[in-house]
Amino acid sequence: MSNNNNNSNIHWSDITKIPNLLSLFRLFLIPLCVYTFVSPKYESWVPFVVIFVSYMTDILDGYIARKYDMITGLGMFLDPLADKLTQVVFLFALYVEGWVPKIIFVVLAGKEFLMMCGTVFLKKYLKNNIIPANKFGKLATGLFYISVGLLLLGFREIAIPLLYVTMVSTVIAFISYSVIVYGMLREQKKH
Repeated sequence: MSNNNNNSNIHWSDITKIPNLLSLFRLFLIPLCVYTFVSPKYESWVPFVVIFVSYMTDILDGYIARKYDMITGLGMFLDPLADKLTQVVFLFALYVEGWVPKIIFVVLAGKEFLMMCGTVFLKKYLKNNIIPANKFGKLATGLFYISVGLLLLGFREIAIPLLYVTMVSTVIAFISYSVIVYGMLREQKKH
């Protein structure tokens, strides 16, 4: 399936494509990551390994989808869903456990919540248009995983300032996506 407007339709038969299976795997890693983080029987390197595997599969699913022309509407839905849920749920755990400041949790989780609402809006008003990740979104996601990884490994003095950088890049990504959506809405009004 080539990367065109037809692949923005979600076909559940695409679930068996490797990139989509990797995205599903990331969804299943979320509770494991949180459990290993909050459970006193695990040291912080255990959730680090889980979050690292999650990030590597995020990179891998995108690479495989592009390289082997496996970009699907389902993948364009599952991949960002796995990203957003991983970030929001794990940020919540970090916040509740006192590992990150409230402002970081509120801004990062708020942006992800607004992006999820935006996806619903796009499906309703733009007829199956899904906005793929752009460089700002990818940067924000990468910074998130690096920051959290450093935090879990005990490098708080580096991780917290980097989380603030992540927060700023997340706001820039949100503005970037908002501009894209605004342009799409204007274009649709012309037709």
